[in-house]
Amino acid sequence: MKNTTITAKLCFITITIASCSSAADVSVTPSVSTPPVVSAFVTAPSTTLMGVQRSYEYKGDVYTLGSKGPGGGTVYYIAQSPFECGPELESTCSALEAAPTESEVRRGWANDDLLDKPVQGADRTDIGTGYVNTRDILRQGSTDPLVSGAAYADTYIHGGKDDWYLPSKDEFLEMYEQRDTIGGFSIADYWSSSEEGSRKAWSQFFFSGNPQLLHPKNHYTHYIRPIRAF
Repeated sequence: MKNTTITAKLCFITITIASCSSAADVSVTPSVSTPPVVSAFVTAPSTTLMGVQRSYEYKGDVYTLGSKGPGGGTVYYIAQSPFECGPELESTCSALEAAPTESEVRRGWANDDLLDKPVQGADRTDIGTGYVNTRDILRQGSTDPLVSGAAYADTYIHGGKDDWYLPSKDEFLEMYEQRDTIGGFSIADYWSSSEEGSRKAWSQFFFSGNPQLLHPKNHYTHYIRPIRAF
C-alpha cells in the first residue's frame, strides 16, 4: 500500500502580517505585548477660578481679590495679562485697587465753566485708561478739588500713594461686579472719567442691575471713589 504523507500548513497571524509554514518548520515564539505608556502630567496650582485671576505678585508681595493693596485700598481686579496704565499709558499694570469708603465725596464732573465743553481725549473707557482721562480733564483747566471730581481724585493721597484717579467706565463696571468685596458703596450714582460727547459722561449706579448711565455733566453732582492701578 502506498503511503501518503500529508503536510499540514499552520498560519500565524500577527498585528502586521500573516505567515504560513509546514508543521516541521513550526516554532513557537512567546508573544510579548508592550503595555501602553501612561504619562503623568503635573500642573502647578492654578491662580484662576472660573476665568477670574485670583492672585498677583507685585514687588515681592502677593495680592488677592479683596486684600489690601499697596496704597491701602481694596484689590478688586486682577487681569489675566498686563494692561496699559499710567498718566500717559506709558506703563503696564495687572491690578486695580479702590480707595476706602472714607475717600468718598460728592462732586461735579469738572469745574463748572467746563461742563459744556468737550475734553480732548477723555473718552476712553477701557481698564487702565481712567488715569489718562483724569489728566486730560485737568489739562483743560478743571483743577479745583472742591468742585471737580477729577481734580479731587487726582489730589487724593492714601497709603503713601498719590497716583489715584477717577475710574474709567470699564474700571467702574468691575467695581460694581466686586462691590461686595470692596464694600461701603452708597445706593447712588458715581462719576466715571469717561466722557461721551461734549455734555455727557458715564456714571455707575449702585445697586441695581449694572446700570451705567449717561448723565449731563452740568446737571449733577455724584459720588467720587478714587482708584489706582499697579
